[in-house]
Amino acid sequence: LALRLHHVRTDWRGYMLALRQSRLAVCPRGFGWDTVRRWEAPSCTLGIIQALGIRDEHPLINGEHALLWDDPEQVSGLVRRYLDDDAGRERIFRQGQAHLFRWHTNKARAERLLAVVAEVYG
Repeated sequence: LALRLHHVRTDWRGYMLALRQSRLAVCPRGFGWDTVRRWEAPSCTLGIIQALGIRDEHPLINGEHALLWDDPEQVSGLVRRYLDDDAGRERIFRQGQAHLFRWHTNKARAERLLAVVAEVYG
């Protein structure tokens, strides 16, 4: 088991490569209400993401698109379980990636915004 703590500044490509090479990524909240890592990690690997209570029309569903945690004590158990469960990890990752690409890309969000504007203003 190799644990890589990504604490060194790198460019975006290096960061995304590190995510793709990882079997999972633990994503705490960060410094704001939302964190970009919440969306980046599940596009590359299994995301173990802090549940933030963010209201979203198409939320990440625990156990389907990512693994969500409320208490930091939950993280080590999730990491241990899913490092040993290749099929489960891959299934959640693939479903999460498809969900993100369907609803949470810049293009998808812009299309949704334009649809709402069209509904409201005709």
